[in-house]
Amino acid sequence: MKQYILLFLILLSNLALSVNKVRIALFEVKAINTSQVYADKLYSELRLGFSKSKKIVITTGRKEELVKKIEEWEKSGCTEVECMANAGSELGVDKVVSVELGEMPGGYYEANVIVVDVLSQEIEFIIPSLKVEKVNKFNELATKVVDAIESKIVIQPVIIAVGEGNVVFIDAGAGFWA
Repeated sequence: MKQYILLFLILLSNLALSVNKVRIALFEVKAINTSQVYADKLYSELRLGFSKSKKIVITTGRKEELVKKIEEWEKSGCTEVECMANAGSELGVDKVVSVELGEMPGGYYEANVIVVDVLSQEIEFIIPSLKVEKVNKFNELATKVVDAIESKIVIQPVIIAVGEGNVVFIDAGAGFWA
């Protein structure tokens, strides 16, 4: 009986932590026809947005080290996507996100998002042309990016144990307790 209680407590703690979130690394926000300061501002807003996500866990740290490694990998002939996937593998994430931020002739800002699947080393999806009018609306742009990525991520419930009397315990995925 004690082993069932212990198993139940372990399973419950796993469900409470929503361990079934997708792990991503926000690789970079490239400035295209705009200031790198603006790209850095969007990067910060995106990190904040991902940290609030119910489906996504953002992995941070070691960015500078990975940028150097990617430059080395690119010299050896890997494509940008393959290099991003290698970086994601180094970080232990499922997906790597890269964003291009551009200031458009009409004075508005546009973000194009690329999500690379680390396992397949391919672009999983692209989210083009997310727009805002002003720099002080970058928090809204970050929300659009996070929402768009979340809408494309499917989290499947996973059976994690079968208990006494064939009771099935599942990890219902992120947002189960929300």
